[in-house]
Amino acid sequence: MYKSDFSGYDSMTDNQLEALLLEDLNHPDGELLDADEILYICEIIRERRNINQPEAAIDIDRMWEDFIKYYAPKELRAGLRAAHERNKSTEAQTM
Repeated sequence: MYKSDFSGYDSMTDNQLEALLLEDLNHPDGELLDADEILYICEIIRERRNINQPEAAIDIDRMWEDFIKYYAPKELRAGLRAAHERNKSTEAQTM
């Protein structure tokens, strides 16, 4: 699914992961994390929340679109959307 090994994020708490995402958003160069890393982190958080709150399923596509719409710099939005679509199509092929 992902080109790189991001398993180091698996042991981080949700608060640490969210702080890392915020740090990336506020990074002066605008790119502390790459799109695949951001997607991986969002997926970890989504999976944990689904396990902890199965009755409140989270719509990852809606969350991702909201993230792009409200937080991502305009110049990165197209690339982030494309990376998300690539990952979704890779997941569909492996199912």
